[in-house]
Amino acid sequence: MLTQNLLITKMKLAIILTGHARNYQQTYQAIKHWLLDHHDVDIYISTWSVDSPGRGSCGNFDLTPVDLEPVKSLFQPRAMWVEDHVQHYANKVPPIDLNNSPVVPEIISFAESVEWGSFWVERIRDMYATMKRGYNLIENPAEYDLVMRLRFDAVLKRCTLKNTHDIVFPVIRDGEVDAEYYSDWTAYGTPEAMRKYCTLGDHMESIYRNDNINIGHADKLLKHYVHKENLSVLVDNDYAYYH
Repeated sequence: MLTQNLLITKMKLAIILTGHARNYQQTYQAIKHWLLDHHDVDIYISTWSVDSPGRGSCGNFDLTPVDLEPVKSLFQPRAMWVEDHVQHYANKVPPIDLNNSPVVPEIISFAESVEWGSFWVERIRDMYATMKRGYNLIENPAEYDLVMRLRFDAVLKRCTLKNTHDIVFPVIRDGEVDAEYYSDWTAYGTPEAMRKYCTLGDHMESIYRNDNINIGHADKLLKHYVHKENLSVLVDNDYAYYH
C-alpha cells in the first residue's frame, strides 16, 4: 500500500539498467551520489553483446563485441542478461503490420512512408523487450519498495525518491511537470507498476489496432499506456537526468 511520504526513509530499491552500455562511468557516479549512498540498492542489467547503440529493423549494426567485464566490475549487478545480437534477430517475432489496421494510423501522417515508421516501431518494441528481460531478472519483486528503470546513458541530475504514486517520471525540462508526454529514459515506481511499464511492448500491437495511437512516438505511447493501465502518475521536478 502506498504511503503519503517517505522522502527521507531508506528504501529497498532495484535499479534495472538497460540498453547499450555507453557512458556508464558517469551513470554510475550519479547513481552512487543519488541512490547507492542513501538506499539499499540492488542493480540488474539487461544489455546486448555488440557495440551498437541502436536496435531496429535496418540491420546496419557494428557487430564488434562489447567488453562488459568493466561494467560488471563497476556495478556489481545482482543479475545480468546479455542478449546475443545475432540470435535476437534470428528469433525476432514478425514486425507489426502497419498496413493492416482498422483505424487510420497517425504514424503515417508524419512518416515519409510506412516502412520508415516500421523502423521506429520495431526499435521501440526492441527497447521494451530489453526492459522486460531486465525486470524478469528480479526473482522476488515484492522484496523491493521501489523499482527503477534507467538507460545506461541517462545520467541522473537529481533524484529524491518518493512513493506517493504508482509510478514517477522525470521532468523533461526543468519545472515542466504538466507534461504533454512522459520521458521513456527512466522511471521508478511500485514493483507492480514497473512490471506493467516494462511490459508495454507486449501491448503495442493491440494499442495500434484498437486505440489509434501513434506507436512510433515512444513518449506519447508511454503516456497513453500508463493511463490506460490506471496507474497514478507523478512527474517530479526532483527527478531529472542529463542525456
